[in-house]
Formats: sequence, structure tokens, C-alpha cells
Amino acid sequence: SAQQNNNTIRPQWTDFRVTSHTNRNSTATYRIGNCTMADEDKDAWYHQKPNFNYNELRKELENLSQGERESAVRDLFGELEQINETPEFIREKIEEMDAEMHLLDEKEAYELALFVCSDYVEDEAFLLLFLRAENFDSAKAARRMVRYWDRKLSIFGTEKAFRPITIVGDFSAEDQTALAGGGLRILPTRDSSNRAIMFAYRLYFDNRPTHEESMIRLCWYIVHKALTDENVQRNGLVIVGGNGIAAGSPQKLPSPIMDIITDLAYVLPVKVAVVHWYSTNRWVKLIWEHLMSIMGKHYRMRVQQYHGTFEQNLNQLGLFGIYPDMLPPELGGTLNFNYQAWIETQVAQELQIFGHDLSLGHLWC
Repeated sequence: SAQQNNNTIRPQWTDFRVTSHTNRNSTATYRIGNCTMADEDKDAWYHQKPNFNYNELRKELENLSQGERESAVRDLFGELEQINETPEFIREKIEEMDAEMHLLDEKEAYELALFVCSDYVEDEAFLLLFLRAENFDSAKAARRMVRYWDRKLSIFGTEKAFRPITIVGDFSAEDQTALAGGGLRILPTRDSSNRAIMFAYRLYFDNRPTHEESMIRLCWYIVHKALTDENVQRNGLVIVGGNGIAAGSPQKLPSPIMDIITDLAYVLPVKVAVVHWYSTNRWVKLIWEHLMSIMGKHYRMRVQQYHGTFEQNLNQLGLFGIYPDMLPPELGGTLNFNYQAWIETQVAQELQIFGHDLSLGHLWC
């Protein structure tokens, strides 16, 4: 049983190895940054020489402070920080967050949300999403909320930004195609630290130019579904994914991935603790070096790459509290997850709660 393997002795930090892509049995580490890039620049960016590579990553790891190492290890192995959320503590942090919000400029989307649906925007449960995502750092939580409303308004527009994200009310035909493809999913399982598992699979991404925003809206939808679980709010999520591309096949970076990465790291009110990625393709090394170029140090220490067989990868994942019965067959796991039935359940629940007309602002406001 997955839960019985919890007492596995973890490797020490010094056992982690930064790999060259030719060493198929070792792992690497990196992370995600706040990148904005015009669409026409993406292809040129892909063909440029990365300005951050594995040698620089090795040097960065060697120069980490003790505090940075310990923090990364806690996230990698799911040693969660326990915060005593007393009513007094929560009230104090919300007051701090409100004070920080007043210090911020350029928050037009937030102020519009406050005007349209102040009861929701100022609701304690909603504010807690951002505070928990930032481990109750009130200043960071305020900045994340401002980015959240800027981004949500941009993605969904004024008619849809101020209500719950739903399949029946917000998803176009292209969005529903992306949803059915299953390139991004929240699995019904949790890792051994009770963190949600987001499955990301490059082969299933809908990367047609007309569907790029659909993948972004899909990401927002499934993260908000996951956040209905208070344990996910507190513990965060881990991403486990892979390319699903035959070894040696050229591939380009999926266009929406830049926006999805940025949204997960800096915008959505969720803690992304760790990323575990199966890399079976020689082109992936170049892609990851480009991503490292825009990653902040925090996440570069929290991404693990796997270049081995399913068996080898699963053995390594087990060290981090993720076991085969938690993962789908695409990653070598044994999880039997009827994804189509899950979609049908969400649609049925939305129709039951909201009815067929989701155009009314009073759903939130």
C-alpha cells in the first residue's frame, strides 16, 4: 500500500545530482519565473541559446544558504509547516493584508472586483486562499491577489471574471476540447503528505494556436476545483508529468506553458510545492534550460527531472512520497481514474447549483 511506504529513509541533500541529459539515472532541480513575452517572440526565444544552463545550476546549488536548503528539502519531502490558524491569527493577517493592499498601486482590476462583488472579494474564505498560498506573508498575499484579478479579467473578460469558473457557463467549444484532452488534470489521489497531484502530459496538450487560451482557462478551472478542498489550500499541490513524446522526436515548447507556469507560480492562490517531470526526449534538455532562464531560484530547487524507465522513475518518486497507485498509466502508475466520468459529474453539479443561465453577476456578488 502507498501509505505503508511512508517510513522510507530519504536521501540527504548531498545525494541529489544535477544531471547532464546523457545520464539517464540521475535527477535535476530548478523552477519557474514571472515571464511575459509577446507571441511573435516565442519562436525566436526557443531557438536562442539559453542564458542559464546545468553548470550554472550546479554552482547555484553549491552556494545555497542553509535556510534555502532546508526549505527546499521540506517541500520536496512533504515536511509541511504547521501553522496554527486561530481566529485571532487569521484576523490579524487579514488586517495586515488589507493594509498592504492600500499601499499597492495599479490595482484597477482588483478595485473593479471590489466594486462589483465586494462581499466575495472581502470574504474571509477567499482571502484565506491567498494567505495560505503565501504561508501567511500578508504583503505577498496582497500582491498575488492583485495579479489574480488582473489576470482573471484578461482571461475571462468582464462578463465572466466576477463569478465562479464553470464548464457550462464559461467554456467555449475549444475550451471543452482542451478539457476532454486531459493534458492537465487534478487526480483524485493525494501524495503521502496529503498534497493534491496535478497530472500534466505534453502529448495531450491542445497546442493549436486557436486553443492556446483554452489550455490556460483549463488550468484555472482545475486549480479552483482543487481549492474547494481545504487541505489543498493548506498543503498545496505537486505537479507530476511528462512529455509522452517518442525519444529523439523534435518538439517545441507548448505555447501556453509559459502562461500556465507563471499563473501557477505567481497568480493563482495555490502553493505549488514541487514539480516532478519525466523527460524521455533529447530535445527536452534545451527546453528546460530555457525555462531555467526565467525561473526564480525558489523553484529551480524544487523541480526534479527523471530520465529513466517507468520502474526507475517510480522508485525515485517513492522517495518523495508518490507511489504507483497515485499515478495514471501514462506515468507507469496503476491508478484507474475515469476522467470522462469526472467531467460529466462536474457538469451535472454545475447545472444543479447554477442552472443553465450563468450570466447573472449575483452568483458571487
